Amino acid sequence: MTTLTVIPARGGSKGLPGKNIIDFGGRPLIHWTIAAAVDSGVCGQVIVSTDDAAIAQAAVDGGASVPFLRPPALATDKANSLDVVRHAIQALQDASGGKIATIILLQPTSPLRDANDIARAHRLFSDGAGRRPVVSVCAVKFQPSWIFDLAPDGGLSPAFGADAVANRRQDSPQRYMPNGAIYIADAEAILSGGGFFEGAQGYVMPRDRSVDIDDADDLELARFRLTSASRS
Repeated sequence: MTTLTVIPARGGSKGLPGKNIIDFGGRPLIHWTIAAAVDSGVCGQVIVSTDDAAIAQAAVDGGASVPFLRPPALATDKANSLDVVRHAIQALQDASGGKIATIILLQPTSPLRDANDIARAHRLFSDGAGRRPVVSVCAVKFQPSWIFDLAPDGGLSPAFGADAVANRRQDSPQRYMPNGAIYIADAEAILSGGGFFEGAQGYVMPRDRSVDIDDADDLELARFRLTSASRS
């Protein structure tokens, strides 16, 4: 079955300008995701969807293909990843005349996700019944039961109701959140209007590999964890 892996990397970034090709560990940030995809052995054709010539060149230098430049309508900060993925699937199918069976979405802002994570998430998708989507997640450090609203007069009220607040934070049930690193789904389901979260399975990753770089603080944390991992 044919697999397409899309790495979305538009040129504009308000939180961290040029972040997709910013230096990270001595190479452009996007190279880490391309290398993990290629090394996983499960990603099929690896493409970068971008509107930016510099990112396109960095992607090719890193081993990915850039079969098209993304249309301007899909390159704004309001464009969503599903529309970008659907455009990529349709464009590649139109160009090849073939059908894509599996779509993998890997954000370049998750450089600490490695090839083994991708391979294991893909195995979860392949082995599961009904080709249910797979979304990578990590444990939430601060539990929702300990989130409060702050009133104008400074008063605190539990955001999820008084009954949700445990006596001790440690007694709260463990919950998980998407970490932005890996999304896998049936390509036809995505083209037909489906999403990655409908009936999804969670692939759990540790928090130390779950940094999603959006601003300078995230970049500093990711660099610290990269350095720490190389020393261990």
